[in-house]
Amino acid sequence: MHPLALIPCHLGAVTARLGEYPIRTLIPICFLAAVCYRVLRYLTAWRVLGRAYASHGCERPAAYRHKDPVLGLDALFDAIAAARESRFTTSSARLFREIGANTYFTWIQGQQTIHTAEPDNIKCMLATQWRDYSIATRQAVLGEFLGHGIFVLEGDDWARSRARLRPNFAKDQVADLAMLERHVAELLRVLPSDPSDVVDLQTYFLRFTLDSASEFLLGHSTNTLARPSARDQEFGEAFTSSLLNITQKLRRGPLDRFYRKHPREKGWRRICRDYIGTFVDEAMTIREKMETCGLDEAEGGVERRYYFLKEVAKTIDNREHICDEIMNLMVAGRDTTASLMSSAFYVLSRRPDLWRMLRHEIQDLGSKPPNYEQLRGLKFAKYIINETLRLYPPVFQNNRQATRDTILPTGGGPDGTSPVFVPKGSSVVYSAWTMQRRKDLYGPDADEFRPERWATQRHGWDFIPFGGGPRICIGQQYALTEATYVMVRMAQEYVSVGATDDAPWTEYIALTLSVKEGVKCRLTRASS
Repeated sequence: MHPLALIPCHLGAVTARLGEYPIRTLIPICFLAAVCYRVLRYLTAWRVLGRAYASHGCERPAAYRHKDPVLGLDALFDAIAAARESRFTTSSARLFREIGANTYFTWIQGQQTIHTAEPDNIKCMLATQWRDYSIATRQAVLGEFLGHGIFVLEGDDWARSRARLRPNFAKDQVADLAMLERHVAELLRVLPSDPSDVVDLQTYFLRFTLDSASEFLLGHSTNTLARPSARDQEFGEAFTSSLLNITQKLRRGPLDRFYRKHPREKGWRRICRDYIGTFVDEAMTIREKMETCGLDEAEGGVERRYYFLKEVAKTIDNREHICDEIMNLMVAGRDTTASLMSSAFYVLSRRPDLWRMLRHEIQDLGSKPPNYEQLRGLKFAKYIINETLRLYPPVFQNNRQATRDTILPTGGGPDGTSPVFVPKGSSVVYSAWTMQRRKDLYGPDADEFRPERWATQRHGWDFIPFGGGPRICIGQQYALTEATYVMVRMAQEYVSVGATDDAPWTEYIALTLSVKEGVKCRLTRASS
């Protein structure tokens, strides 16, 4: 008989006897009974999982060494402490080394969570068996702010969303650098010209990417680098505050349910959606005008300049759905690229040798902005971007939840090569940070920033800065083009970018990974 089946048999007798005891005696008895029940339940779950492993021809991966073998909450509290102390990434990588495996599991409240830094397992989750997994945890945290946009949708809804959005990231749009140059010119204008001034480039990059993303998506820039209107500024502040609020939710993890919502959370969301909604209404009005009159844009007197919203409004009828999609892409368009550029300049400001090599590569351009083909031909610039993405991936870690019983191809058994059983409902966390620093994949100098490795390095699933499989980042080419363009234009403008200190890189984890203390440096213009 199942152990839990015995409980109802004696429930009546136990209940009858409880009235004979005083309350102060009942409280510890009830607490002890609850603990015993949970322990019995976890032991049962452990045995059931063990039988499932055997029946599927799988072996358990290496185990996290829990200090709390009953609830396993020590792993959760250790992770929260590491995040608060800005050492989550290094602590996670250290765990893989200490356990001595590239795949291991934790056992928290009777639930298995698998952690992996193995390319074959990541390929399985994101590509070959991607339908066996969901992004349920992402929906729970981001859904309220992002609505029903591409980053939180699944199944047929996600497929339709991606099919509608993908054409807008075609080469013709990515290769049009004129809009990007306007914002780069503004960035170069507002950066301090005195080489003795200290500037935090990360702050400027966040403003730059919000300006460029808003113009690409809405056809209207927030102009935070210049002099934003009161409405633009209100949106920028509400947008930033919303992302910081989401960051707090992510850090608290499952404990977030015990916290009260920020009193301004709904207000920030309303400001953001009202701001975007104005441009959505305008785009839908343009579409209706064209359809009603049977005119094309030129005949209807509509500006022919490309922008994302105008094109999306041609294929989506629902106003709220368009707002959701724009909000999703605005988040990615700002934070991911700003993170990449900030980490790149953190390194470049401490490596004058790399800055000289980059300036040498672009010397034939003179002061003229490069076109798309020239940009693609700058190999060393590409190597710097790749090496930054390898060592400081903006999305350093991600996870999936199994929607059915499934199997990972490797990571189990004493030698870590047997398949691993993943029961329905359990989570798999994969670490790009740890995998992309593995010495068996990138050599003994894997921890060193060495761009020239990309002259010969060939990568597959051991390099996933933009994810992979069907859900690979839809705007990766736009992000790479933007980051490379900014770096090249700054190399044309500045003869040196020097750090003001030798402080080690320290993480700041929000929706993406960034530099906690910013990127403080002094800039010397080529004409100075």
